[in-house]
Amino acid sequence: MLSLFGKGHSFDPRKDIPSLAGRVILVTGGNNGLGKETIKQLAMQNPTKIYMGARNAGRAEEAILDIKREVPSANIVFLEMDLASFASIKQAAELFLSTNDRLDLLINNAGIFASPPGLTEDGYEIQFGTNYMGSALLTRLLLPILTKTASTPGADVRVVNISSEIYRNAPKAGILLSQVKTPLTKISTVARYGHSKLANIYFAKSFAQRFTNITSVALHPGLVQTNIGGGMAANRILSFIFQLFTSVASVDVATGALNQLWASVADPAEVKSGAYYIPFFKKVERMGIESDKEKAEELWQWTEQEFKEHGFYVQFNEADQIEQYLHEDGHRAWGFVIYRCPYESNTAWDEFMRRLLANTEETLYRDGGLDLLDNLAVTVFEDSSFDGAATAVVRDHFKRWAATAAQQEQGTGPGMSERYLCCIQVTQDVLDSVLAGEEGFVRLVRGDWEEYDPYEEGERLEEEHEAIEGCTLEDVGWMQVPFDVFFGLDNKNAPQSAGTVGLNRSNSVTAGNSPWIDDKASI
Repeated sequence: MLSLFGKGHSFDPRKDIPSLAGRVILVTGGNNGLGKETIKQLAMQNPTKIYMGARNAGRAEEAILDIKREVPSANIVFLEMDLASFASIKQAAELFLSTNDRLDLLINNAGIFASPPGLTEDGYEIQFGTNYMGSALLTRLLLPILTKTASTPGADVRVVNISSEIYRNAPKAGILLSQVKTPLTKISTVARYGHSKLANIYFAKSFAQRFTNITSVALHPGLVQTNIGGGMAANRILSFIFQLFTSVASVDVATGALNQLWASVADPAEVKSGAYYIPFFKKVERMGIESDKEKAEELWQWTEQEFKEHGFYVQFNEADQIEQYLHEDGHRAWGFVIYRCPYESNTAWDEFMRRLLANTEETLYRDGGLDLLDNLAVTVFEDSSFDGAATAVVRDHFKRWAATAAQQEQGTGPGMSERYLCCIQVTQDVLDSVLAGEEGFVRLVRGDWEEYDPYEEGERLEEEHEAIEGCTLEDVGWMQVPFDVFFGLDNKNAPQSAGTVGLNRSNSVTAGNSPWIDDKASI
């Protein structure tokens, strides 16, 4: 039997929601029901701004006025969006990103229930397309500002996804990826809804695995007296049964909003990222279909591909950056060009390469880009003639190689690919640093660097940049980058740093005597 609501709770929004001063919040489906109640309760704690995502401007403005009668100081802004339309979501996200510099809390609350069979304007089953695809795309498009906010001191960024225990009515096979671009008329209306809600749970789990500095949860609010079942009007029998059942078994909206309010503001130690919660504040420990990691990963990868096919190349992680550059440049391969310069120990060298490839694969897994492994090209120049070679020797060889490599490998020019602009020189110091522990670094050598007037260049750099302690302002054409930053795993400490294969440009350098490279040439 479905557990549609819980009993007993100790969370009082008026007492237990802390000050939200300085925070920016977005709640979809905010003009009625749970969304409206959630906005009202959050508004009482003085956030900088709350965005009310909704389709209908008139209803949204009416809801805002209604909330302001109780919370006169509330700063609530209507953000028009229709989750059944990728174009509408894109427009809303672009507007939000152009007018804000942070986003602390995203509540994916909007949804439809028991709608007649149909498709969204982008061709997905109507409930799956709205409840899952729409919310997933919005989250994806807002990831740049979510991750930026998460990198600020003291940040507590959360994405709360409203699901439902009705996910247990989803098909036993799980998400029907081969059929979601049909109306799914062979399964019931309730099963289609459960299908979309299972996808919400999977999304929260997969998101949490990839973005560890953002708390992501899914939750069931309980059986609540809202108008989400309005789509059942076309089915009089189902509508009658639903209304009869909710009149007896449901909770009011204020109570129904408690679970998502708690997940949004409770002590971070109490809210486990990736978890699924039922009323009240209970983490589900079942081992059913909702816990299937393989199915969740399959959905994530499929969703990423769908968004890419619709032209959404959002640069929120290293895999996306690589994918975009390959697409724009018409390239097939991406990867590293590595020069081995110490030859004392083959065992040490093999371990270095193992860690390099393992970090790369782990990063691609985290970012939903495992398919990029098929296009990974690792070119290693392993010749004893490079034993102890100076950086100038490595650079000269790399320049000669890069002059023809892009045409030979890609059939085109180098484009944006750092593969043909920079190489990795592994000196004994580099090898020792990586094998010694987490503080290892790699040496990046810029292929197009040439001699210049040291005084002139140093003076220009000093005017544009602040010196980094322990580093030189002289541009010597190479720099040292922390191993885990360059290969993408250190998202928390360097969210804007050089990513996998250096495709994200950065000024990051290690402490010590690491040369520093001008922004225009750094990686």
